Amino acid sequence: MESAGRFALAEPVKFWCADLVHDPQAAEAYRAQTDANHLRILSLSYFIAGGLYAFGALPLIKCVVSEWTGRLHASGAATLFWVLCILGVVLLPVVCGICLNKRKCRGFCIVVAALSCLKFPFGTALGVFTIIVLCRPSVIALFEGRAPGGYLKR
Repeated sequence: MESAGRFALAEPVKFWCADLVHDPQAAEAYRAQTDANHLRILSLSYFIAGGLYAFGALPLIKCVVSEWTGRLHASGAATLFWVLCILGVVLLPVVCGICLNKRKCRGFCIVVAALSCLKFPFGTALGVFTIIVLCRPSVIALFEGRAPGGYLKR
């Protein structure tokens, strides 16, 4: 057992990436597993973001509801505008999370990721990471229904 100060290694560190260099099938399986994990994490993050945005939109929802009940006096166009804003802010991330989970509508997910970049700081990080993941060739193949190696799924 080697000792380096307070830290001791029970066994030598094995470099798992060396196996990936010499075995293309292991490298492809690792890449596919990594892509699936990243998409799952992004999907969950978009669900959480939708919930946070819904919680943040509660005061706006209260204003719209009180406008419908007649306590505030505004035009119907203004009401429709705010309802659409609320639905867009809350539902777009949730729908994007569903699309990422099902590996469908990649273009829609990229658009929602770009719009999420406007919501600093959480939305910016989420949008940038989503764009990075969705631009990988292996993830593009997943969304097109092909296996990462280029063959059609059966």
